[in-house]
Amino acid sequence: MFKLSYSLNSADLLPVEEVCNSLLSFGYSGVELSFQRGQFDPFQISETRVEELREYFAHALIKPVCISTATTKFLSNVPHEPSLINIDEKNRALRSALIGQGIKLADMIGIPLVSFQSGYLRDEHAGLSRSAVLQTLTAEIKALLAQIRSTVNLVIEPEPGMFIETIADARELIGQVDDARFGLHMDVGHVFCSEEDYLETIRAFARDVKYVHIADIQEGFNLKYQAASTADVGRLLGPESDRGAATIYDIDNIGLYLFVHGARRIFVASESAAKDAARQYNAVEALIIDKAHLNANETVAIKHEILAYLDSISGIDYERVLRAYDAVACLRLGNSLRPPVIVETVCNTIKGKVHYHDLFGNGRIDYAKTISALITSGYAGYCTVELYNHASLWRDIAPRSAKFILSHVIGYFGWDASRFGHIDHRKVVAPYIRVADAQMGQEGGVAVLYDLRLCQPNTVALPANALHTLEHCLLWILPGLVPGFLCVAPMGCQTGLYLTTAYPLESGFMKEAITIALNRIMEMEEVPYRNEILCGMAKNHDLPGAKSIAGSVAAAMTRTLGNTP
Repeated sequence: MFKLSYSLNSADLLPVEEVCNSLLSFGYSGVELSFQRGQFDPFQISETRVEELREYFAHALIKPVCISTATTKFLSNVPHEPSLINIDEKNRALRSALIGQGIKLADMIGIPLVSFQSGYLRDEHAGLSRSAVLQTLTAEIKALLAQIRSTVNLVIEPEPGMFIETIADARELIGQVDDARFGLHMDVGHVFCSEEDYLETIRAFARDVKYVHIADIQEGFNLKYQAASTADVGRLLGPESDRGAATIYDIDNIGLYLFVHGARRIFVASESAAKDAARQYNAVEALIIDKAHLNANETVAIKHEILAYLDSISGIDYERVLRAYDAVACLRLGNSLRPPVIVETVCNTIKGKVHYHDLFGNGRIDYAKTISALITSGYAGYCTVELYNHASLWRDIAPRSAKFILSHVIGYFGWDASRFGHIDHRKVVAPYIRVADAQMGQEGGVAVLYDLRLCQPNTVALPANALHTLEHCLLWILPGLVPGFLCVAPMGCQTGLYLTTAYPLESGFMKEAITIALNRIMEMEEVPYRNEILCGMAKNHDLPGAKSIAGSVAAAMTRTLGNTP
């Protein structure tokens, strides 16, 4: 079973120890440290602070699992630049120094993994073969591995739009490096964005990966971005470009853009430029950029969406790409006279998914099948929740994310994940047994709390003495029937019992075991543990009442095979 971790890039910039203590209480056994100014700055951190972190983690129940060096704008204002694939050796050295500092800190604090990304192909790479860029990246990674003097491992994270974008890209690179200390960091959201069959990819490769990130991802409108010249416009207006993906063409870097999608051709620009282009090219549609309209209608979410989209564009000068912001915003928001052309979230990925780490349940990843794929693959490393877009909400989303993942872990064992956690007692039908809660342990084990409801809530309360006797009888019977059984306890509302096991059990097995136990109670002649040594109130028992309850519930459970509420 995998273990659960949370990335510090998805929380407020508080002291590491403060966040970790909260994460431990939320059910996480691991934490990813991320290079961030104001919290974990690789070039500003003192030796004293490093020793404080080493000492904290040496005694804490939560463990540091990885250092993420994938800083978006840590070294420059251009996303992920400089990178390990820059043409300029001095630029590569800056990124290498950052990752090297990650290796050094990981060794000093006691962190097993350091993660990084390849970077984007930029206009500087024009004319270079893929093999040449791969050779450069391979050499940089080998030089980093030569710096390791401990058990630290390096992992590469394929990223949508980057040079190493897919699992196949990463596996090719790993083969070129050919070092057991270098492996794959698989982000489930990135797999969803980039792979033909994300579930099959997880099943095929999860066993061999060293590290996993998880978040949800939405469907989007896949918009490609290409540089073009005035000489290309005639061809782009023709029918032969109908078959391509939706594309925004940047015409000569002069603020004129052509949107092509199916049969639609729309010039997007300032009023004069758009109208001139439409007249020149025989009444093609024109969409005028209305700054006042954009300013009035742009939301924070739209701004983040467009910037994330532009950040993903590779092969073109980044400053040129940024100048397309208003054109993309106009396609998304329209103007005072026209509605939006694109009504879905804009994205630039292989599969048309939005590379935006969203809250679990908000996107389209099937996490029931994803968790099943991770479990059946035998992956036993850490799955780290990465929700950096929602860092300010971490105190709410961190515990909810843990429970979401656990609900699908128990779903793997045949339980209804939608009935995990709090339920509406007005809408249940007793008797039933469900998984009410679960807690993941340090090594990936999952302790489970079951809700065994014997009568209808808010309608009937079972007699206290009979319920007490049922507790004693099940405590006597269940250890021989239920592997990992820990305890049974009556509910204060007197409508059922709580059971706990050290690990999840199949729903069918558990329901059958409970039915067998209830039938055995009807055959009992005395109450187990009924003495003043083993019971705190030995006189308060009712064996006939307990038998009556057991008989009626067993009959109902047999008929229904155990209701789920």
